[in-house]
Amino acid sequence: MKKSERLNDMIRYLNSREFFNLNDLMDKYHISKSTALRDISSLEQLGMPIFSEHGRHGRYGILKNRLLSPIIFTMDEVYALYFAMLTLEAYQSTPFT
Repeated sequence: MKKSERLNDMIRYLNSREFFNLNDLMDKYHISKSTALRDISSLEQLGMPIFSEHGRHGRYGILKNRLLSPIIFTMDEVYALYFAMLTLEAYQSTPFT
């Protein structure tokens, strides 16, 4: 699974849970601890409001008071949108625009 696909799936997975820990991510996605930490950092950079509770039984959580979650596209989707935009520009001079 590509990183972009994993992060996209991870957003949906984490939004369905109240709390999670690294073992949850490691088991579900078959990734190492360092990869799980990098993925959490990537999700934070994408705007996901993640908080952590420290201690022996520490865990992570998602703040539920946000308005909208960010939209994340794969590179194939970005290319498709770009080429669709270029194609539609040819129709700007046609009637009914």
